[in-house]
Amino acid sequence: MTTKSLAMQTLAAGCLLFLSGCEVVQSARNDLNRLVSSDPFKTPKQTAARPTAPATSRPSTSNQAAATSAPAASTSSTNTSTASATSGPDVKTDPAKDPSSDQASINLIGKSEGEVKALFGPPTTVEERAPGKTWRYRDGKCSLDVQLYPDVQTRQFATLAYEVKNDDSTDEGSRACLGQLRSRGQSR
Repeated sequence: MTTKSLAMQTLAAGCLLFLSGCEVVQSARNDLNRLVSSDPFKTPKQTAARPTAPATSRPSTSNQAAATSAPAASTSSTNTSTASATSGPDVKTDPAKDPSSDQASINLIGKSEGEVKALFGPPTTVEERAPGKTWRYRDGKCSLDVQLYPDVQTRQFATLAYEVKNDDSTDEGSRACLGQLRSRGQSR
């Protein structure tokens, strides 16, 4: 009886947290969506990482500024500052894409071996792991792992996932790393 009661209380508390939309639950929901999605490597880099990082840093800064400038501010003014801060990243992300639009548009998922070679040249190393293989491109501290698996119908290898590794773990750092590897590959 107590185990059932404890399980119901835990379930009720979990539902309340889920419905409240707290940040921990949202990140857990994003993690679950990433694991369930068809491409676990693509989603965090393009969907989850970009919107959440600027949105969480800016509203907290604007909320702190509102709290120090007007201690008796109402919740509507806090919501207004949060709404203006969340609309700010939308404007901010567009210029970030403009300088490196060719690098930001690189999406390797579904690309054939020939298309990947056309972008980056021949791989630095190749690891054969049945049924697939991993191509590794490396230039200094920047590396790219491309996982290729055969299509069931055509038996042609295509990119299932890829991972960019470098010292700068931001999106700009990943784009710069891809651009560096791309320019190195096209010079060969």
